[in-house]
Amino acid sequence: MAYFSQETLHDIQSQASIVDYIGQYVQLKKTGKDDYIGLCPFHNEKTPSFHVNEAKHVFHCFGCGKSGNIFQFAEYYDHLPFPEAVQQVASFARIPLAQANYQAQETTQSTERRLMLQLHQKAGEMYEHLLWNTDVGRQALDYLHRRGLSDEDIHEFNLGYAPDTSQVDVLVNVLGEESLSEEQYAQSGLFIMDRDGKPHDRFSNRVMFPLKDKEGRIIAFSGRLLTQQKDAEHPKYLNSPETMIFNKRQLLFNFDKAYREARRCGYFVLFEGYMDVIAAHRAGVKSGIASMGTSLTEEQIQRMKSICDKQVICYDGDNAGIEATARAIHLMNEQKVKEISVVSLPEGKDPDEYIQQYGTQAFAQQIEEGQLTTIQFMMMYLRRHKNMGNERERIRYIEQVLREIAPLSSVVERDVYLRQLSDEMQVPIDSLQQQLLVIKSAEKTRRYHQQEEVTPVSIERDSYSPQEHIELRLLFRAMNEKAVRDDLKGRDFVFPDQDFESLYLLMISYIQIYGQIEAADFFNELKTEQHRQIFGDLLRLNMSEVSTEREISDYLCRLKELILRDQMEQLQQEMREANRTGNRVLECELSRKLMQVLKDIKQLK
Repeated sequence: MAYFSQETLHDIQSQASIVDYIGQYVQLKKTGKDDYIGLCPFHNEKTPSFHVNEAKHVFHCFGCGKSGNIFQFAEYYDHLPFPEAVQQVASFARIPLAQANYQAQETTQSTERRLMLQLHQKAGEMYEHLLWNTDVGRQALDYLHRRGLSDEDIHEFNLGYAPDTSQVDVLVNVLGEESLSEEQYAQSGLFIMDRDGKPHDRFSNRVMFPLKDKEGRIIAFSGRLLTQQKDAEHPKYLNSPETMIFNKRQLLFNFDKAYREARRCGYFVLFEGYMDVIAAHRAGVKSGIASMGTSLTEEQIQRMKSICDKQVICYDGDNAGIEATARAIHLMNEQKVKEISVVSLPEGKDPDEYIQQYGTQAFAQQIEEGQLTTIQFMMMYLRRHKNMGNERERIRYIEQVLREIAPLSSVVERDVYLRQLSDEMQVPIDSLQQQLLVIKSAEKTRRYHQQEEVTPVSIERDSYSPQEHIELRLLFRAMNEKAVRDDLKGRDFVFPDQDFESLYLLMISYIQIYGQIEAADFFNELKTEQHRQIFGDLLRLNMSEVSTEREISDYLCRLKELILRDQMEQLQQEMREANRTGNRVLECELSRKLMQVLKDIKQLK
């Protein structure tokens, strides 16, 4: 049952571009007047099989079978219940939704998610109020000003302050009117429960950084300790635990603001810390993001890839930052990021320090003009701490650099770096080229044996059986032609497959109400994954506009034959079992039924 009127859903779908919405997560390339293609976000693939049709407002993946309209995409991608998917799409298109639009109560999951979002919004407002309007927040505000943040910066990122809770749990008191259960307190991630089940504020005496989802809603917090007391119980940064609305492996700080700028300029700039992102934003570098104070994850890289092909890494210039940069490069290479650049700041400085010393203009120039290729960075990285006067270390360095060069697909690019390495190490380029061939050959052999050891697992869904192929085409005709529907009704026809039959009945009911099937609207009536996959495949069928009597007759005849042959095989199997057990009476009865089935098959010819 829908939670919104069909008219409301239709209006949202008409105003919200499915290409723009899905384009936030998937890089789409135009392949026709209304068709776009990209890599499916729902399963791993190297060859694009994910199609979006702008005119029909639908998507379909030929690999995994996922199909639907803009609402179903939001459901699948963000794991949202349908009402929240509708609200998210409406928010994306800036379409206000009146409460009157609802036609049913929310699901329990939807209600809990909405409550969690409300609690985090109220917490964020409280932290922000305490920072600006109380004496206890003055220390935190002074700290932020000393770090070079302006009032505009602080407001832009909604920074706040969580007061010392040694005397009182402020957030517990503020949210007391919500009448939360013990379970809701615990699930929110905003509190710590004591042995008696009593909640206490999780964050104490910390500058608060709200962590937001792509729509800009607060879903978690990260708190920076103000005092010097840092230990296992009082870490410098404390993050919210994972909850039903927060997954730390997916979230990127400032992604909600940065992704539009990344589309414009063509790349994200990945920083280590929140303060770096904010400082870079002040310097005009507005596509800056940061991971959750932990190592970069595959999920975060996939989110970045969905927006743009190029990624720029600008981590701290100290040893830890350099090591983290090398790890990020290798992880991005594993995730097939097309273009990676590195900005290595001088003097071991982090971006925030660099801006404070040299100014915003110098930093923006570094980002724009100081980008190194990954090979340039890795040559510097691999040379660190090596004694080039030692032949063994020289050879090891050459070998390591060649391994970085080997995967490059561009012959010109490989030649450039080989010549650089030749000049640097005073080694003939012919020798380097020969060694490169050895490395590439060894890697090819390694991959071959690795593939042999791994049993291949198909990621594509099962293809239709011969019977289902016929049912699909017959269903296509019934969906588009009243004459076919009337014919099937006159025959009291029932689709052999239950999923096809139930989908057909939904179509009949829908057509009786609305006159015809509009693909994007009809998807809202489909609640099962199987129905959506079948309907998505229907939309991609390449068939003539009008059927013939012979065509429909052939479909029905072929279906009947396939059903009879299934019965024949079943009877033959039962006869063998009856013969094995010596049940002669049953064997004779089954033989009689088999003869009748064979006679029915013969009459179809």
